[in-house]
Amino acid sequence: MDDTLIIELMILTILLVIARVLYLIHKITNGFSKVALTKKATPAKTMICIGSGGHTTEMLCIVENLSFKKYSPRNYIIAKTDSTSLKKITTN
Repeated sequence: MDDTLIIELMILTILLVIARVLYLIHKITNGFSKVALTKKATPAKTMICIGSGGHTTEMLCIVENLSFKKYSPRNYIIAKTDSTSLKKITTN
């Protein structure tokens, strides 16, 4: 191949890579798509894992602030041996 052709192909490749990087930077800073900006019409199914060692109280504080309209149904996962957490959930 001719040396000038190789140089031109290398320059073209570098320009394409730079253009792609700039495009990705633009998309990241301005948002990926308009679809991501639309609000979800249906509620999100939510799974809440409850554990021992203070984790139950922390999770219940977080879940307490979630809207039932946006996050339902709520499914709780509790160990069979964790009767204390089950009592906390049923009383809240």
